[in-house]
Amino acid sequence: MNAARRFLAAGLAAFVVACGVASAAPLALAPAPAVRFDPEPGAALPLHLPMQTSRGVPATLDRYFDGQRTVVLVPGYYGCTQLCGLVMHGLLEALGQSGLPASAWRVVGFSLDADDTPATARPRESDDLAYARFLASNGRWRGDAPPAIDLLTAGAPAIQTLSRALGIESTRAADRSIDHAAGFVVVTPDGRIARHFSGVSFEPRDLRLALVEASQGRVGTLPDRLVLLCSHYDPAVGRYTVPLMLGLRVLGVLGVLAGGTWLWRRRHAGGGDA
Repeated sequence: MNAARRFLAAGLAAFVVACGVASAAPLALAPAPAVRFDPEPGAALPLHLPMQTSRGVPATLDRYFDGQRTVVLVPGYYGCTQLCGLVMHGLLEALGQSGLPASAWRVVGFSLDADDTPATARPRESDDLAYARFLASNGRWRGDAPPAIDLLTAGAPAIQTLSRALGIESTRAADRSIDHAAGFVVVTPDGRIARHFSGVSFEPRDLRLALVEASQGRVGTLPDRLVLLCSHYDPAVGRYTVPLMLGLRVLGVLGVLAGGTWLWRRRHAGGGDA
């Protein structure tokens, strides 16, 4: 019996020592990938970089900037099986619900992977267009027709130059995939960064305001412009927010204007009757 107890005690002591060693040993974790997505509002993009369309036609970015339409620029890569598709789907859903006409913008994707070619861009472009048509056919698209979607590829030098201009840092993983942040950039019709959105799900209202702001008044309504006048864009959350006191003041001014207009009309109508 004593021998059994000594055996159990020895085993327990060994277990405690082993646990102590295990807990003292540092947990080996893989380092986080070096990714960044921090576009600088107002920065001009290099629009003359050599690229290719999904049909293999040589092109430069300035081909997609006509001085009229806002461009939504979507970085990613075409071998991506999850994140990039979610970003594009989330963008298309928000565009469809923004209420702005699709003729007011165009969607341009570019690959962060120099190994991508027109052959890999073509099926992804077809899938994205099919999803836009699906949204339209199911009544989830407000406005006229789905937008134009163009996916581009480029060599490593052009990718690096455009990435720097957009505040993007991406890395290639051991499995040849590309680690990068999820999101897109709203660019003015003349090629300057307006706003950027991070994540895979986006508020249609905030995207609408970003498009109106980037268009410099070419699209949108008076209420849109009033909201932009009184709001502040928070890039950390991709939202336009109105400070409480400012909002109350604006509502107060609008109330006074509405009341004054009503009184003026009433007096004018009364004078006409007399």
